[in-house]
Amino acid sequence: MSSIEDTFLALYCVGLLIAGVFAALGEVELALSVLILIIVLAAGNLIWRACARRPTGVTSSSSADAERRRRILRVRDEKNWLKLGVIGDAAPSERGVLEASDILRTIYTDLAQTSNKKLIVVSSWVAEGVSLVAFREARAQSLPTVGFACREAKQSDADKFDCDEVYVVGRQPGDELSSFVQFVDGLVLIGGGIREKHLFSEFTGAKWKFSIGQGDIVAGNGGAAATDAQETVRNVRD
Repeated sequence: MSSIEDTFLALYCVGLLIAGVFAALGEVELALSVLILIIVLAAGNLIWRACARRPTGVTSSSSADAERRRRILRVRDEKNWLKLGVIGDAAPSERGVLEASDILRTIYTDLAQTSNKKLIVVSSWVAEGVSLVAFREARAQSLPTVGFACREAKQSDADKFDCDEVYVVGRQPGDELSSFVQFVDGLVLIGGGIREKHLFSEFTGAKWKFSIGQGDIVAGNGGAAATDAQETVRNVRD
């Protein structure tokens, strides 16, 4: 429970106590006034929780575009999908975010132009860091998005991207990673910690690895898309 929710709960308890005291003293009108205040606080709490849990993804795409993306996923024609997983830093620097955007935009464009399959971007449903960048760049190119999360993340107050499809696997953070790796055809690592780097090293499909915000860019075995992304980042830095 967050500190804001703790505050609301404390106010409820104090309000009920005060209303009870007024009622015991025969001050019915004062007791009713306090109860009305409690109802207003409860409504405010509900509004706050709704805003806190609202997805943070780009929502400006048309309903027709959203329906087209979701129709691709509903068909379940997975042999004609190219599912690209993206993992990396949860809190990159401002420079890192710009570089990650350039890298992913280039990779998406390259793969969309050179593959005869439908490109689908897969990442963490929790909207933060590289995962959020991955989904925003995908939405900008009208690509379907698939989010993975554990049950704890789903039930948390953390912002979630408005993905076209979501898979909730396991109870605790990390439980979903095995299913995530089995689901994707290719993997992009941008920065990342020990867990992400281990996941990348264990992945046997096509993959791209980039370090951001530190002046060094290291390509994986992804081929032309990684090379194009490197050149893009160099141009941005220059």
